[in-house]
Parts: sequence; C-alpha cells; structure tokens
Amino acid sequence: AGPFLCWPGISAAVSSTADLVFAGGLDGILRAFDSEDGAILWETNTRQSFGIRNGVEAKGGSIEADGPVIVNGQVFITSGYEKWGEAPGNVVLVYSLNGE
Repeated sequence: AGPFLCWPGISAAVSSTADLVFAGGLDGILRAFDSEDGAILWETNTRQSFGIRNGVEAKGGSIEADGPVIVNGQVFITSGYEKWGEAPGNVVLVYSLNGE
C-alpha cells in the first residue's frame, strides 16, 4: 500500500453524451453508464493485448489522466499508464456508439 490508494477507482477524466457517461479506471476497464440512473450499460477490458491492422501487437493497460474523446459517433481512449505501479501499455482504442 502507500499514499496512492485510489486503485482500482476511476481517476481519469470522464466524458459524456446526452445519454451516456464514459469512464475508464486504473483497472483498465472502460465503462459506459446511463446518464440518468448511473447503471453500467457496457464495459470492456482494455488491459490486454490487441492485434493491430499493421500486424504489430499492442498492449493496453491502466486508464488514467485523459478521458475518452467522443467525436462523430466514436469513442477514443488511450490505454496504458505506468505511474505508481499501474499497468503500462501503448494503445489508442476506438469504439462505436452505435455498436458497429
């Protein structure tokens, strides 16, 4: 333990649409919450390896500091944060708001 015991809390900035709130945590989980009642509607684990289109494998990790960016129906998130003993990584992930 130590003075930085926020893990696995949500310490990155959150982003929202009219209906959804997106938040990433030090545990590497990106979650979408209902903006009215706070229910978790969707979540994904970014703390894993990803095959990339160019054939190079990338690894996600903890989500910290900058939050999701929502633009043109897509959610962009960086995954990987090695400060304070968290999980390093090096990916930018893109998710669709309409499930595609």
